Amino acid sequence: MLERGSNNIDYEDIGFWNNVEKKCLRKIDNAKVIDFNDFVDVVTLRSTSQDLRDFVQMKHGYPDGYKDSLNFTTSISAYGGNTMRIYETMQVTYTSPQSFTIKNVISIANFLTGAVSIALRLPVVTALAVAMKLVAATSTLIPANRSVVYYKILINWCRCTTINGSKYIYEITEKWSQYDGFEDLSQTVGIQISDTPDTWFTHSSTYFTSYLSQCDTAYNMFLQIGQKP
Repeated sequence: MLERGSNNIDYEDIGFWNNVEKKCLRKIDNAKVIDFNDFVDVVTLRSTSQDLRDFVQMKHGYPDGYKDSLNFTTSISAYGGNTMRIYETMQVTYTSPQSFTIKNVISIANFLTGAVSIALRLPVVTALAVAMKLVAATSTLIPANRSVVYYKILINWCRCTTINGSKYIYEITEKWSQYDGFEDLSQTVGIQISDTPDTWFTHSSTYFTSYLSQCDTAYNMFLQIGQKP
């Protein structure tokens, strides 16, 4: 068992945890399977808090998303005088919250990666710690007999490029952002949501923000297959 001592170990140093991982891999044949059901009871709830919608409203302006918003249009000569249009759809998914009852002492790191099954990121660690009034560190131990509700918000932005008013999509690129939130019903701080989301793209962030790059791709496809209705 790893314990916090007076040996000046920086538990937030990723290098320390990399060394721990290497040592674990060397002894993997001696490892025992840990069933997180021994530590945590999980119940899926039906309702979603209005706080989540308010959060998305504050961050992105559209708690219910939107469809086919015209973001960009151009008819520059590089595209042979054809009119390129890029439409964007934003979809917000509020997943059913899960209630975790912690039966035995468990570290924040093990709770997030094992029980909740989400990536160990500082904004997520902080949100959980603040919600439960604990020290924001991966090694912090969550006391037994505590309960916490986990919320997830998944936002998808989809950008589609059309040409000359066609309904055919010549290029498509997407972005996803996931926010993770926690609430300890025994505390008064309310839902705490990770301020910085986990974000990924079908292409890259640079490509997603470059309308001309998307138009270039769409026009190359146009030259291969021609005008579609």
